[in-house]
Amino acid sequence: NLNIQCLATPCHTTGHICYYVTDQDTNEKLVFTGDTLFLGGCGRFFEGTAEQMYSALVEKLGSLPPDTKVYCGHEYSLQNLGFGAHVEPENPDLSEKISWCKEKREL
Repeated sequence: NLNIQCLATPCHTTGHICYYVTDQDTNEKLVFTGDTLFLGGCGRFFEGTAEQMYSALVEKLGSLPPDTKVYCGHEYSLQNLGFGAHVEPENPDLSEKISWCKEKREL
């Protein structure tokens, strides 16, 4: 009883899509973001524009229900958060999330 919806999210590539999945039995919601959204960052613009990435991140993925679980296509968390900490070295949220990521990698 899964409902799978393809969300067109061009930018990384012109044909890039994300999969939004809902389970009709459990009401669980998931999104597989491929190369569009990562923890602490977004994908590179290989074939698209900033306007397309904005649409993908804000208008499409950002409009999903807040209890949607996000599954990224790659694990770039520490690299992305490290860049954020370089830009905002006094940001406690970044420091906390970096510690959280390191703990999860040790499991």
